[in-house]
Amino acid sequence: MDLFQILSDPTRREIIELLVASERTVGEIAERFPISRPAVAKHLAALEQAGLLVSEKRGREKWCRVEPGPLAEVAEWLRRIGGAAVHAGGEPGEGDAADTRPRRRGGSGEPWKVW
Repeated sequence: MDLFQILSDPTRREIIELLVASERTVGEIAERFPISRPAVAKHLAALEQAGLLVSEKRGREKWCRVEPGPLAEVAEWLRRIGGAAVHAGGEPGEGDAADTRPRRRGGSGEPWKVW
């Protein structure tokens, strides 16, 4: 699964936020959510498969921690495109280079508008 698809889930984003603060056991993570422990385990497996977290068995507990590399890559990419949008003359989404949606001319001689 694509990294952005993984991060599009609010539960997974919240898990990442918990683990950025400190490593935690699967049980500690599961206690924070109103979903079943197996559901949390599936989210953890998806995050681990995407390389966003690392887990380690210690005794009877499985500990999880954030793997910062992929998050740093996403942050760098967002920094680059955010800077490009500002240099293009405004806030992101305000007619910048990333705005490639089709346009049409308005009815009474109005300028072209985004549909």
